[in-house]
Amino acid sequence: PTEKIPFRIHLLRAANPLALKLLGSRLHFLMSRDLLVANFRGRKSGKPFSTPLSYVEVDGNLYLCTRPEGANWWKNMREGVPIEIVWRGEPLPACATVLDTSSEEALAGFRAFLARYPGTATLLYHVNVAKDGTPNEEDVLREVRQSVVVRVEPGPSPRTRRRG
Repeated sequence: PTEKIPFRIHLLRAANPLALKLLGSRLHFLMSRDLLVANFRGRKSGKPFSTPLSYVEVDGNLYLCTRPEGANWWKNMREGVPIEIVWRGEPLPACATVLDTSSEEALAGFRAFLARYPGTATLLYHVNVAKDGTPNEEDVLREVRQSVVVRVEPGPSPRTRRRG
C-alpha cells in the first residue's frame, strides 16, 4: 500500500520555485543552512532538473533522504552519477549514489538526517525524537528500510580548481 504524503510536504513542494530562486541568489544564506539545490539530468529523458533538498553533512559527505513513494528525484542518482549541487551558495560538481538501506553508512546518514530535522522525522518518517534530539533507535531501524538515502560527494569548486 502506498503511504499518503502529508499535506505540509505538498505545501513545501509548492514553494520549490521560490526556494530555487532564493538559493541561487545572494540571499541564499537564508535557506542554505538547511537546503541545497541538486541539478541533474533525467536518466531516461536526459532532461535537466533542479530541485531543492534538505541535507545533512557527515564526514565531508552530504546525505539526502526521502520516501520512495513521495519523490522521484532520487531515481536519477543511481550508481555514482555525476550531478551539480549548489551548496551554501557555491555551485559544485558532485557524485550522487543511492545507498543500500541495509548498509551501516545508510543507517548513519539516515540517523543524522533525522536528528537534524526532528519535525520531518516525526511527520514523514514516523520516528519519535527525544527531547535531546535523539531519534528513537527502534523507529530508525524500522524506517530506514522504507526510505531512500543518497550520498552526495561534493567536488572542488570550479572557482578554486587549479588550471593545469
